[in-house]
Amino acid sequence: MEILKKYLDRTEFSSYEDFKKNFRINVPGDFDYARDIVDARADAEPDSLALMYCSDDGKEIPFSFADISELSKRAASYLKEMGIGKRDRVMTLLRRRYEYWIIAIALHRLGAIIVPASIQLTQKDISYRINSAGVKALIALNDDFVNKQISDIKSLCPGLESIIYVGDEKKEGYAFFSSEYLKCDMLEGYSGLSNDDEMIIYFTSGTSGYPKMAIHDRLYPLGHIVTAGYMQRVKKGRLHLTLADSGWAKFGWGNIYGQWICGAPVLGYDPVRFSSEHLLTIIKK
Repeated sequence: MEILKKYLDRTEFSSYEDFKKNFRINVPGDFDYARDIVDARADAEPDSLALMYCSDDGKEIPFSFADISELSKRAASYLKEMGIGKRDRVMTLLRRRYEYWIIAIALHRLGAIIVPASIQLTQKDISYRINSAGVKALIALNDDFVNKQISDIKSLCPGLESIIYVGDEKKEGYAFFSSEYLKCDMLEGYSGLSNDDEMIIYFTSGTSGYPKMAIHDRLYPLGHIVTAGYMQRVKKGRLHLTLADSGWAKFGWGNIYGQWICGAPVLGYDPVRFSSEHLLTIIKK
C-alpha cells in the first residue's frame, strides 16, 4: 500500500470545502516515525531519493531512504553508547548539515527528545535553552562561531553531560560523530513509546519575554501531512526546497516530516552564508 494512503482515507479533494469536510488523518495507536515512515519507505522503495545534500564548497551527496534508514540505525547505536536513551533531551546546533537528518531519525528511534537550535545563538541563548529544557547532551557543528559560544558551556549548565561534534574536521578532545558512528552496528528495534510521549522541543523566538518551550509529541509528523501535501503541494519523487536552519520549526515543516510521509525528497542546501547567486545556481541545477 502507498504509505500516505495508510494515514488518509482520501488523498484527492474537489474543493476546499470538500477538503475541510472530509480530510481525516488515521492515527495509529503507536505511531513511530522512524519505523512507520523512514524504514517503511526503505523497505518498499530502497533506492528512492530521500535527501539531496549540497553545499557551496561543491559537496553533492544523495541519500536514499535505505541510506537514511541504515545510517540512522548506526547513529542510534552510537548515541546509545554515548549514554543517550529514552526521554533524554538532546540539543543540536547543526545548521543544515546532512548529519542533522540522520541524527534526528536516530533520536526518534531511541525515544530521545530532540531540541533543535540555530547556530546563530550566543552563549547566553544556548545556556538558557539547555538549562530550561534539562538537556543532557549537545551535538554541535565544528564551526568557529559555534565553538566560541560553547567553549565553556558546561560551566554554565551543570546538567549537561556531554558535547559531541559534527563536521568535516575532528574537534580535539571531543567525541566526533561524523566518522565514529559509521563504525557502529545498526541498532534494531524501536523506542516503544506512546503517541503522547515527547518527541521534539522548539523554543519560541522570544519576541515577548524569554523564549518558551513548545513541546510536541510523537504524532507531530502526521500533522505535517497537511503542510507538505496540501500547502506546499509536494510531489512524490520531486525535490522540495525549504530554506531554514535546522534549529527553526520551519525546518520541521519543510525539510523532513510531511515531505517524507508524502514521498517527496528534500533538497538539503547547506550554505555557510546566504548568497542569492549561489542559491539560484543550486535551484537551476
